[in-house]
Amino acid sequence: MKSATVNIKQIPAMEFRFDPSLHLSEGVKVRETLAELPYEVKPLSSVTERIFLGNIFSRIWVKDKQHGVPYLAASDTVLANLDTGQFLAKRQAVEMPYLVLEKGWILVTCSGTLGNTSYTNGNYAGKIATHDLIRIIPNEDELPGGYVYAFLSSKYGYYQITQSQFGGVVKHINATQAGQIQIPFLSDDLVSEADKKIQESSRLREVASEALKAVHTRFAEEISIKIKPISHSINIKEITSLKGKRFEGAIYTEKAKAFLDTIAEAFDYKTVQELTANIFTQNIFKREYVENGHPFLMGADILKAIPTASKYISYRQASKKDELFVKEGWILMTCSGSVGDVVFVDKQLEPFIYTHDLIRIVPKDYKTQLYLFGFLSSPIGKELVNHFKYGSVIQHLESFHVADIPVPMLGEYFDEIVEKVRKYTESVYKAKILELEAISLVEAEIEKWSK
Repeated sequence: MKSATVNIKQIPAMEFRFDPSLHLSEGVKVRETLAELPYEVKPLSSVTERIFLGNIFSRIWVKDKQHGVPYLAASDTVLANLDTGQFLAKRQAVEMPYLVLEKGWILVTCSGTLGNTSYTNGNYAGKIATHDLIRIIPNEDELPGGYVYAFLSSKYGYYQITQSQFGGVVKHINATQAGQIQIPFLSDDLVSEADKKIQESSRLREVASEALKAVHTRFAEEISIKIKPISHSINIKEITSLKGKRFEGAIYTEKAKAFLDTIAEAFDYKTVQELTANIFTQNIFKREYVENGHPFLMGADILKAIPTASKYISYRQASKKDELFVKEGWILMTCSGSVGDVVFVDKQLEPFIYTHDLIRIVPKDYKTQLYLFGFLSSPIGKELVNHFKYGSVIQHLESFHVADIPVPMLGEYFDEIVEKVRKYTESVYKAKILELEAISLVEAEIEKWSK
């Protein structure tokens, strides 16, 4: 049980709130720690140009980007891939320019899941985001945006963000509360170094995005040239040839069917099975969750810009579950709920334990793994993967579905694709490491004075 003594003079500063969850939160301890630092500490509102949310509105959705503006929900802003496939009508977007994101802003999730932060680069610019997101516009003359982001992403920022949460089932924070967050003016050298790391990380994510988009464009251009119209005449042999004996009409009339037929007839191709040493899922198991254990990643966790564990498995159980570990160079694919999203395993991802609800794809060699990731991560690749999903409320996918997917071997472009995917994977890894280093710099400096 937690207990503490609260001075009556502290109540006005806490918006006259008396709830124990506020006064016993980690945020209180953080503010006390910051107050003892040999550095000046100011509220966030005094070192930024503006902190704001948008007004709630009813959304008008459209099907494609020709008629709409790419839209991001709060949960989308922390993802590595910002191409969500959701578009808000251009007419509506024009009426709400204040919701359109710009480069160099800091975004903070403020409803439901609180305190997730993002630093906007060129990939965010021009997209329209939910009103339910705190936008922070840095004042570079006061504190550089990269440093402000690193601090807010640290535990010293996070605990302050979540300290003032309010609401019953769904928790919230507002822009005024965000503005009251205390931020220290650490040494000039440290502030500059943290900012440079975040800025470089942001740039590398743009480089990675451009490289992977070029790969996706190459596949789209080559396959679209030779694409066949969808056939509605189905032979009984075609039904029995599909593992699982699928009878639903969508399997044979969707756009993916045209891609399948085109790849099979117009290209030299190999199936995913032929390009891999192994493709498999793990058996379901009962998890022993603990507060301090081996970091455990769910399917949604791996899709974040920096995958971090929200749950931990006991070390005892982890020691008996070697099959839940993965290795650098593997490809992970979500196969339950959100289906068909792929992630390339780099050194940052290797130490975690992973849910059984992921398909593990183990390529045969380095170039093959890069080429295969480039195709499976493309819109066409995902279309083919989703073609075989099943289930009503919760969608599922099996490893044997993915194993049979044909991959067009674009011989003259093979090395080009491999090189661009290599550039993507290396840039993403470096970006993650730089961001983590910047956050660690801030935390280490504060902890040095709080011991």
